Amino acid sequence: MTPRLRSLRKLTPRQLREELLPNILRSIRLVWQASPSLFMISTLLLVLQSVLPLGILYTSKLILDGVAAALKPGTAASTPPSLLFLATLVAGLVFLQVMASSLHDWLQQHQSALVQESIMERLHAKSVEIDFAYYENPEFFDTLHQAQHQAIYRPSQLVGRLQNIIQQSLTLAGLVGLLFLFHWSIPLLLLFTLLPALLFRLHFADVLFEWRRKSSNLERKSYHYHWLLTDKTWAKEVRVLAVGRLFRRRYRAIQRRLRVEQFRINGRQTRGTLIAQLLATAVAYGFYIVLIGRTLAGAITLGSLVMYFQAFQQALNALRTLFTGIGDIYEDTRFVSQLFAFFALTPGVARSVPVRPMPAVIRHGLTIDGVSFRYPASGRWALQSVSFTAAPGERIALAGANGSGKSTLMKLICRLYDPTEGRILIDGIDIREFEQVEWWRRLAVMFQDFEEYNLSARENIWLGDIRLPLRDGRIETAADLSGASRVIAGLPQGYETMLGKWFDEGEELSKGEWQRIAVARAFLRDAPIMIFDEPTSALDARNEYEMLSAWMERVRGRVAILISHRISTLQSADRIIMMHQGRIAEVGNHAQLWSAGGPYAELFNQPVPGRP
Repeated sequence: MTPRLRSLRKLTPRQLREELLPNILRSIRLVWQASPSLFMISTLLLVLQSVLPLGILYTSKLILDGVAAALKPGTAASTPPSLLFLATLVAGLVFLQVMASSLHDWLQQHQSALVQESIMERLHAKSVEIDFAYYENPEFFDTLHQAQHQAIYRPSQLVGRLQNIIQQSLTLAGLVGLLFLFHWSIPLLLLFTLLPALLFRLHFADVLFEWRRKSSNLERKSYHYHWLLTDKTWAKEVRVLAVGRLFRRRYRAIQRRLRVEQFRINGRQTRGTLIAQLLATAVAYGFYIVLIGRTLAGAITLGSLVMYFQAFQQALNALRTLFTGIGDIYEDTRFVSQLFAFFALTPGVARSVPVRPMPAVIRHGLTIDGVSFRYPASGRWALQSVSFTAAPGERIALAGANGSGKSTLMKLICRLYDPTEGRILIDGIDIREFEQVEWWRRLAVMFQDFEEYNLSARENIWLGDIRLPLRDGRIETAADLSGASRVIAGLPQGYETMLGKWFDEGEELSKGEWQRIAVARAFLRDAPIMIFDEPTSALDARNEYEMLSAWMERVRGRVAILISHRISTLQSADRIIMMHQGRIAEVGNHAQLWSAGGPYAELFNQPVPGRP
């Protein structure tokens, strides 16, 4: 079954209710779970910050009115004690506001780091949990890209903005109540002044999200060219083929296109924001003129003029911040949806409930029963009606041209995929009935495209079975069997030498030396089923013979499957299964297949074109 990701198109009003609000609540839960104490403290600090401006504003009014009264003719030229107290009170409130703001910012930075750490942990866990098939789905990589580069910081940012909205709302409520005393229409004037800015902000949140979503594939292409230019994997070919300029040119072209598109979006947004701000400024100073007229008419005091004007300005700023926060939360929530879409991915490989226990000892072996398979989103059958058995102690080899289905069959046995049709059995039990991790622990596998870990030589082998202690003597034994011990003996720090060139004092190995390390990693696992894909491809004839001898010794009494294109390697097998276009073409040992003159003989005895 093809892994599918939920499409994240522009949301309808109904989808807003169904998806955005739950995503906000999920984000709050993420932040709360990262650190409940920090969440509570930062929220209380925001509430404190919302109350303090009202106290500062009203105390400032009292000071101005007191100063005006003290300046009246006939009043003693001295500062009343009450004004000194009010001035001290204002200073204390301002100091408290600055302290609360600084402490909140400090705590929020720590909280944000904890949340991102928690999200990365979940993202890594999900990446390991989901099926291998997802990694062959471009839509998956687009979602993973957005989750890694956009959504990961959005939950803590969203919650911070939500807390800020609460603060601004509490402050705004007090300011609106104060302005309502002047005239009931002032709060409505504030609302209608900034409502267009809110609608404009929400619109561009949609525009930015859609652009980010559509450009994910293009961004990933630019990252690909970046890695082609900077990673060791491609360094040799990039130089020898002289394609560095080509890749640099393509990278620049993609980055230029993305930059121009974003510049245009930002330009449209800036124009709209500027118009909204000019409108708000004009309304604010219009209200200021009204206040001056009322003051000159004696309707309000000088302190009231300053208080009402500052209250109007602060209310305007609070409402602007509130609306901007709503727009930002809307934008964050759209991107957070990518993160939760990633978290919501479920494995397509079936999980049996309840699971069957693995046999303690495999007695009858592995059975491939009528297996057919096609890859997700592909109409071509990679395997068709494949059936054979592999008994413990019998060495089975899979042969065939590239694309004949050998590696695909290996993936199915490893349960990276499940068969489209048919079954894979161990002692008559379908492997889908076993717990998946427990099944993997019964496999010792070496893939053709084995990994080169930038870890110590000891750790590279130990990864074969991390249940063992890192200093277990079986690590050296596995290295001896594969011939890796001779490689390690020549390293500066032996088994503790860092391999690869990513880190300081790392030692690079040849492909054949890396292959010996990979074989040792597979040899370390004491598993009843051993599957090796081209274990001698990078070795010369003498070393190939040594490796095959070690392999035959190691697989004694186990289910053993070997995949190879080398006829010298295939000769070590008890039975060869010749694959052709996803089907079994013929079965036998090397001598039988060679003398039969069929597909096996043709594969290894191709006539040279132009010769009889």
